[in-house]
Formats: sequence, C-alpha cells, structure tokens
Amino acid sequence: MIKLFAGVITARAPKERVPIRSFAVLPSGDVLAGNGHQLYQWNAAGALVRSVPNATCDRLAPAGGSVLLVSDGPRLEVYDGATLEPASRLVDPSLRRAAHDGVIRSIAVHPSGAFVATAADHDDRTVKVWELASGRLVTTVTSAGTEPIMIAWSGDGTYLLATTEGRVERWRFAPAEVERFVCFAALPLEAAAVVHGGSVAALGSVRNGSRALLVGCAAGGPRRTVSLADGGGNGQAALAADPVGGLAITTGSPGIRLWNPDTPVPVALTARSSRQPQFGPDGAGLWAVVDSDSVCRYDPVTKVETARWSNDMAGFMTGLSSLNALAVGRRVAVAGGRDGAVYVLDPQTCRPTGSASPNVGDPVLAAAVTPDDALALAGTQSGKLRVVRTADRTELSAAAAHSGGVTAVAIDRTGTLLVTGGRDRAVRVWKRTGDRFETLFTVSDLPSVATALRFDPAGGRLMVLLASEHAVRVWDVDRLRAELGDLKLGW
Repeated sequence: MIKLFAGVITARAPKERVPIRSFAVLPSGDVLAGNGHQLYQWNAAGALVRSVPNATCDRLAPAGGSVLLVSDGPRLEVYDGATLEPASRLVDPSLRRAAHDGVIRSIAVHPSGAFVATAADHDDRTVKVWELASGRLVTTVTSAGTEPIMIAWSGDGTYLLATTEGRVERWRFAPAEVERFVCFAALPLEAAAVVHGGSVAALGSVRNGSRALLVGCAAGGPRRTVSLADGGGNGQAALAADPVGGLAITTGSPGIRLWNPDTPVPVALTARSSRQPQFGPDGAGLWAVVDSDSVCRYDPVTKVETARWSNDMAGFMTGLSSLNALAVGRRVAVAGGRDGAVYVLDPQTCRPTGSASPNVGDPVLAAAVTPDDALALAGTQSGKLRVVRTADRTELSAAAAHSGGVTAVAIDRTGTLLVTGGRDRAVRVWKRTGDRFETLFTVSDLPSVATALRFDPAGGRLMVLLASEHAVRVWDVDRLRAELGDLKLGW
C-alpha cells in the first residue's frame, strides 16, 4: 500500500502468488483490496485487521453508508462493508443471475451515492446504470469497439463518461430532482423516521442476532451507527422520533428501547411485546400497541406506564382484538385493527371516547390524525381510505385509495396534504378541502410497496420507505408543489 504523495510503503499484502486486482479507500481511511480469491482490510495506520477467504473479487467500489460493491466475473454483489459479508446482488432481469454478459471491469459510483454505473470486458459492449436503493436497472447504453470500457462520472453527476479505443463517449444523466436518497445500508431497511432537524433515522434488517440503527442521515450514509441486539420474536421493527432528537425503537424482540444522542446504548422502556410506538406532538408521552391488543401510554422520562386500554373485542370473537395501527394527536388518539373498527381514544387515559362502526373482514392497517384533531384517517386491507370525524365518530367517507390494501398514511403539519401508500406499489397524494380529500396525483410503478411515509417537521419533505430497499427516499414537497403549480395542479 502506497501513501499518497509521499511514495512511502505503509503496508504490504501477505506474500501470495496472486496479484492484487483491485483496491478501495473507505471514508474511515481503511483500505480494502482483493486478489480474486481473498479480501484484505488494513486500517489507516497500515495494520492488517481482517482477511476474508473465498471472496472472489475482480473490482471493488465503496458506496454510501455500509454498502460495498464487489464484482465477481459478470456478477455484481453488494457486500456489508462492516462485516465484509455478501448481502445482495444486482441482476439484469434479462440475464436472470448476472449484471453483465461479460466480466465486469469498471464500477463507478455516482457522486450522490444513489446510483452506480458498470461496464464489462470487450465481449460485452454495454454500460449499465443501477439504482442502489432498489437494485433495479435504470438504463443501458452501448459503446462501440472491441477494447475494454472504462467509466467515470462528471463531478456534478450530470454526465457519465466512457473511454475505449482512444475516444471518449458521454451520456447525460438526469434523475428526478425532487427525489434523493439517504441512509444507505447493505441490508434492507425495515423502519425509518424523520428526527429533529429534518435528518432521517433507519433500522436495518436482522443478521446474526443484531441489526443496525442508522442515525443522522441527511445525505448519503449515516453520521452514526448503533448496533442493536435482536434475538427475534413476533415483534415488528418500528421507529418513532420525539421533537428533540430521541427515538423509540421496537424490533423482533419484545420491548421498547429509547435512544437519544447522549445515550450510546438504547435503554429499555418495557420488556412486553410492543409495536407501533408513537410520540405525542409535544414529546411528553409515548404510546404503543402492547401485547397485540392494548394501547399503553408511557412517561419517557420516568419510564412508567401511565395509562392502558385493552380491546375487548376478544370477548365477542376470537382473533379480532389485534390492533394494527396507532396515531396520536394533541387531544385525540386513534387505533385501528383486525376488527375493522376505528377507535377514537383519549390520549391521556387511552380510553375510547367512541368508535366508528366495526367493519369485520376489512382490518385497519394504517392510521393518522389531522393536526387540528378533527379527523381520523384509516387505511384498510381492502384499499379504502376511511375518514372519521373524531368529535362524534361519524364516518364521513370511505374512498377507494389503493388496490390490494393501504399500507401507510401520513398528513403534513398544515393538515392540507395527505399521502397514502398501498400494495399496488403506488403513493397517492390528496388535497384536503374541509372534511373531504381529493386526489391530486399518483406516483405509480414504484419498485416495491411503501411501508412508511413521514413528513418532516417543516412539511417541506416527505420520507418514503419502500419494502426491501437499501436506502430511504426523500421527496422535496416544496419543489414538487412549485412544479405542479406551473401546470395548475398545485395545492
């Protein structure tokens, strides 16, 4: 390993007959190198800290967060840079198991960290661009000639350049300006939340009994990664953020854990099976669904349970007491579950003040409360968006929102803009007029289902988490509003 500019050898690879094929420098200063059969890692001081056998590697390229791209012949693998273990693979659908027909010779990560370009040897004349969050192939272009292709992005990411046989080719690249990606991870993300200051936190998938909490994602990867033990169970991964930067965390293991920037290790709040954690707008209380059929309120400072309500539907029909959705406003809370009822609760006592009529056979999967506490919004398994007036629990409407079911609901701080996600791989944007909601537009054909939708506190950005993706999407709502306003479609 050569120290830049000084020309001093600071470390050497173990003596082997196989030469180093590729190396990469990580943001930490560590260096990775591969010889086609083994991966090596040196720290910034030049000491060999890790050697991974049987790791076929032709080219290496670090991307955002913990993502490390490793080519193995025509295959493009995504490795976890923290463990140097393979996590997933980028595949061209027309090739079924590979990224290219030929051996990949060049990998170039876009300056945003959201895309990667690849090129293969002289038998494969294609240059391909991939979206790292979803792993999908974005576009393919062809370069003439017979010599290997080398590729690079322009500094601003506007152009992709390729050199071969004494010439340079250039293609303009124009991804959507209203969308960016944060919290890149090698393993798929299962939960996300917008935290104080507008950054994003995310929770990765379980591997070897632990998962990563990624904190402070404002652009690209996280500023901090916390490892959480997760022994598994029937819990659901979820995150909730309080107004000052703290997080409530649920995982597969029972319980709720609290984390804040001053606490290196999350602190247990309860050991009971919990899901759907929700802070109130002022952060003074924390609510969650506990033991599948109860709503509990906790004091996050004293860590004491202060109120509880259990759904008594189990006394009438087995299996219908489960609660799948929870939302908390300033003066009302809303719970919905398998029995199809929308329960309006007093957030201080967790006791119902009433409920909209149960709709057995159409469970509630997602819920939200308007900032004025006037309306409860419930997305159902059949794909309906139910609107309930909280004052008298009157159901005002039940519009068809998504085929296959509604998976996420969120409303902005002004109460005028509603977004819903569904199993139809679409996100629909609605405009509120009084007690009614009208569709503005739909973003369809997304790579997968939206599992979480959250507006940032200022309301100018929307966080979108899609199932099985490796990053969180952030949509610029203000910019989108301006562009639609030019088309007379604004709100």
